Amino acid sequence: MFSQLPIISPHASLLGAGVFMTGLTVAMYSLTNMVGNFFAGRVISLTGKVNAIFGGMLVAGAAVSGYAMVNGPGEFLLLRAVHGLGTSVVVPAAYAYLGNLVSRDRRGKEMSKTGIAIGVAALIGPAFGGIMKDRLGVDFVFWFVAASLAATALLVRWILRDQLDSTAAKEQAVPLKTLLNRRGLVTAYIAAFSLMFAKGTMAFSLPLYADSLGYSGGITGALFSSFALAALLVFATPLNRVSDRVGRFGPLCTGLFLIGSSLILLLLSGNLAYLLAVMFLYGIGFGFLFPTATALVLDQTYPGERGTAFGLFYGVFSLGVVVGPVLSGFLAMWRVPSFLVGGSVALLGVFSLLLLKAGVPDPAALEEK
Repeated sequence: MFSQLPIISPHASLLGAGVFMTGLTVAMYSLTNMVGNFFAGRVISLTGKVNAIFGGMLVAGAAVSGYAMVNGPGEFLLLRAVHGLGTSVVVPAAYAYLGNLVSRDRRGKEMSKTGIAIGVAALIGPAFGGIMKDRLGVDFVFWFVAASLAATALLVRWILRDQLDSTAAKEQAVPLKTLLNRRGLVTAYIAAFSLMFAKGTMAFSLPLYADSLGYSGGITGALFSSFALAALLVFATPLNRVSDRVGRFGPLCTGLFLIGSSLILLLLSGNLAYLLAVMFLYGIGFGFLFPTATALVLDQTYPGERGTAFGLFYGVFSLGVVVGPVLSGFLAMWRVPSFLVGGSVALLGVFSLLLLKAGVPDPAALEEK
């Protein structure tokens, strides 16, 4: 999926979308993904975690294959909506499934390991997408991603079909109010929103910014890969144990501060080496924040609640990605720098976490049922 990052904005523009429509197209995936996330717990409780992953990936693959066949911005926007809805249950189901297998004192480390898979995709995907777009055309990238999604869905069905939910608690329907009354979860959700607001702004603005500086699609992909490489260094080294040893709050604030600062720093120079270094700093922040936030969700939930909790978590993720590019695209019409908007929201998120600091419970506050 990361292979699409350097090409969604330019492709929407090529199909005739204006600046605002381009931002909306980038955000539409996350808009429908967000809506689906909020209902993911219900779907997972009815179908089981593996069925949810399998079906969601098939729908997503069908939508991405359609990207290669559309001729106008409206059709592209519609397929982005279907794509987001299809994947809305995949990640909550996967994290709920994995989270129920992880011991409490290793949650930060194990969530970092899941981040390695994401990081490898984020490292290879943008560069692959940008280079293949330049050499073979954008349609090749879309068909490749669609085929990969379909193949992965079949592997999930084949490998996990005999496990289903036998190694994890059966998902229960949990009122959202129950989860939102836990300040530790609210802390994780604020961090998730701030992170993905910044990420959505970056995904919308960086390809257009690189194009304006005359850089190729391959260079744009390299910028995205720079942050992925930095995140991998955190995920795959002893730094992945920091939140297990010192608590969740410090790594959350540190990661979000680095993300916000790096977006603002992007405004200062168009030099390629400088941009690569700043994106590397962004990746360090992401590497600390993402596994810490997911581990905090596990800390604050019982096994049967985690499908709903992660659905809400990724719904807030998607809300950030929706609001980020749309607001940035809107303010760009008044010449407000998009990177300044994204960075400011991330830093405001740090301030919000500081206000909640006294209310964040110890990770062992909830005992497993």
